[in-house]
Amino acid sequence: MKCHVVTLVAAATVLSVTQSANAGSPADKITQHFAENKEACTFIGTFPITVSPGSLSPSVTSIMNEDVPAQMLALEKAGVVKRSKVAKVIKAGAAQGKVEMINFDLTELGAKYFGNRESDIVTMSGLKHVTRPELCFATQKLISIKKTDEGKTADGRKKAVVTYQLTITPNDWAKGKDISDAFPEIRRSLQKSGKDLSRTLLNDDGKWIFAL
Repeated sequence: MKCHVVTLVAAATVLSVTQSANAGSPADKITQHFAENKEACTFIGTFPITVSPGSLSPSVTSIMNEDVPAQMLALEKAGVVKRSKVAKVIKAGAAQGKVEMINFDLTELGAKYFGNRESDIVTMSGLKHVTRPELCFATQKLISIKKTDEGKTADGRKKAVVTYQLTITPNDWAKGKDISDAFPEIRRSLQKSGKDLSRTLLNDDGKWIFAL
């Protein structure tokens, strides 16, 4: 499955947007964007994901409850991933040995919501277009556009701030408290359903694009 998505994540978190051409109004751009981006998704890495058995201990995950091991446990409980044991070879100089590790891979259910998606992501060096694997956790639909405030940037470019509302409906697997606790970006995204949201757009040679 291949689509354009918006993903909101914080810190190592990234804002992904589709920069499709649109010669209409800023409101038209928002409408087009959510017509093309009907799923809310997040980047969690490439499967299989390998962790140590010790990192899955409740004494660890209760403290580091937003780290990868805790996230894998939450996804496992939701039926999105399954675990298996794997031996990893460890080398120390001339000596080597094997250590038991845990692999998490997608279940049939998880594979339905996981795939490569094209995104424009914000990096330290600027905007970069990438294709990366993401897990979709909700559907999103534009309810209404409340208002558009137009103006100009400091360098004289046209800009517009569009205020709108979405309905964001979590997939069944993403409704549980374990997912909400382990994935703060999913929790924050779902909390935006029905609330006023805003995006700033810039006019670039007659086309409205998202400001990042």
